Amino acid sequence: MYGGKLFIKFVLITIAAIAILRTLEFYIGLFLMIHTCDVPQVGVKTQHTISDPVQKTIKSLQNVNEALFSQTLDAVIPLPLCQKGKMFLVSVIASSPESFESRMAVRNALNAEGAGAVSSTICLVFVLGLPTTEGENGRKIQDMVEQESQRYQDVIQGKFLDTNLNSTLKFLMGVTWAHSKSPHAKFIFFGDDKLFVSYNRLIGLLLKVKPENAEMLQGKLINASSNVSSRPFCSSEAGFVLTRKATERIVQAAGNMTLIPFPDVFIGVIAQRYNWTIIHRDGFMWGELKGDFCSLPNVITFRLRSIFKNASSIHQACATYHTSMKKPLLNEKYFQQITKLVHDHPDACYNSIGQPKDIYFIALIHSRTSSFDRRIAIRKTWGSQKVVMGKNIKVLFILGLTKDKDEQHKIDTENDKYNDIIQGRFSDSYRNLTSKLITGWKWVSENCRHAKYYYKGDDDVFVLFYKLIKRIHVLNLEDKMIQKSCLGHIGVSTIVRDKKNKKYYVSETDLEGKIYPPYPAGGSYILTTDIIPGLYQQALNTTLISVDDAYQGIVGAKIGVTWLYNKGFLQNRGKEDTCSLRNGKVLTMHGFKYSSLIFKTWNIYINGTESCGH
Repeated sequence: MYGGKLFIKFVLITIAAIAILRTLEFYIGLFLMIHTCDVPQVGVKTQHTISDPVQKTIKSLQNVNEALFSQTLDAVIPLPLCQKGKMFLVSVIASSPESFESRMAVRNALNAEGAGAVSSTICLVFVLGLPTTEGENGRKIQDMVEQESQRYQDVIQGKFLDTNLNSTLKFLMGVTWAHSKSPHAKFIFFGDDKLFVSYNRLIGLLLKVKPENAEMLQGKLINASSNVSSRPFCSSEAGFVLTRKATERIVQAAGNMTLIPFPDVFIGVIAQRYNWTIIHRDGFMWGELKGDFCSLPNVITFRLRSIFKNASSIHQACATYHTSMKKPLLNEKYFQQITKLVHDHPDACYNSIGQPKDIYFIALIHSRTSSFDRRIAIRKTWGSQKVVMGKNIKVLFILGLTKDKDEQHKIDTENDKYNDIIQGRFSDSYRNLTSKLITGWKWVSENCRHAKYYYKGDDDVFVLFYKLIKRIHVLNLEDKMIQKSCLGHIGVSTIVRDKKNKKYYVSETDLEGKIYPPYPAGGSYILTTDIIPGLYQQALNTTLISVDDAYQGIVGAKIGVTWLYNKGFLQNRGKEDTCSLRNGKVLTMHGFKYSSLIFKTWNIYINGTESCGH
């Protein structure tokens, strides 16, 4: 362990030293770029006479590229693979480790137009460096990146700090991956995670490009008169496209090129040196869009101030979704079996004389059979609230079966004590999360359909009911979240076809299509209770898949649910848990794996002993 830390320190010190050399190299190179017509090369005469020490510095910097690349462009996490078949376009998106929401928004935006005939030929990957945040927060960010990579299989991470100075290394990391891992791709798009891209329009444009095997660069052309460079280049602020032939040249040339910390300028130097064809495209925009996207068919890229809120909705206005179940099943017999409950509380939403209670939230918390400590923590913290802002709340836990007799006995004893466990007759496993979801639908339909709202959450989520109530009140004033609605962290994602990813794999036998319809991230969301019976009835004839939140979206689409996005349903804990919870926009927070953390966060949050001013 100690030796490993020394090695990491050595690597970071080496990278820092190289970064300093690169800074020197950049200013020398930039000076020469602006004042000469040729990029300085070892053994090549230029218009200006350069002193021997400077020549030696440039030579040493150029020769060090091989060592630099071997240290920094080696992947930190397993590299993703494009889907089998011939990819037409690889989209390489520069991102930062902590930009989780931006990456999700980019995925959503692509998937929102995924029904297009050519979108199945796109491979989307994100390229990023190492977190610049030090200490435990940095480790948390890295852990979250690795979890994200495992789920989406689209993250490339190099062994360099994620700084502006290393932006060209980030570009080279992505291009090198695209060149080696997607050999059939004809084009490579490069942009960042704040850029909106219409991939259907982009591919429609690229299909007209001839010849495809030329060394070619396309995008928003910045003229040579620019103060940045004496050579024309296509701005990365608007995104640009390279032919595969051009990426081959970049891979070959980069080892002996002066690295400039502006990828677009760096490519412009290569383009001029090797006489590439450079094409200006008006549709590549580096500013915000003025006008309606759907009515401006030539617009391909533009920047968004609030990509999280707007990206998917832009496509939703111009596109439709498509998924279909193969061989719809009659699930009634199976549902009858799993909903013969081991533990049940059908009177939970009624008073002692059988009259329905005025329930605002019926909250069903999906919990693992072994999560005794988490359930106790919830009962004694946020789940202890019975009335909030005059609204009645009922919290119950929903479980599956365990094969461990001692564990089941503990569950029996727990239920006898707290009277709040609903236990279905299905194995409590990840593959059966959808069975747990359906069991909850049926229970609410039969026992608590008079409640106004249904909260579905996991037992590692911290919930602020008063904030949820206040948010719903605001939506009600806007005539929203009154009926047939879902409020949560709404998104869309690609259907995973890789059998190695057992957690999210869905076979084409069970579900056709490339993407799921919109759905709420499963950690926490709210439904108007009027739709629960309809969800259950639709599920009777809808093939089960193990991805429960996506299944919620599939069945919800059948009955016309209105999806309301709110980023206050945080998918991961913040840097300062209690401070994040005090943020007025945060409604729930996912990622509380340990009961001790639930207690600690609740006590600090309630007592207000922690300063959040920094």
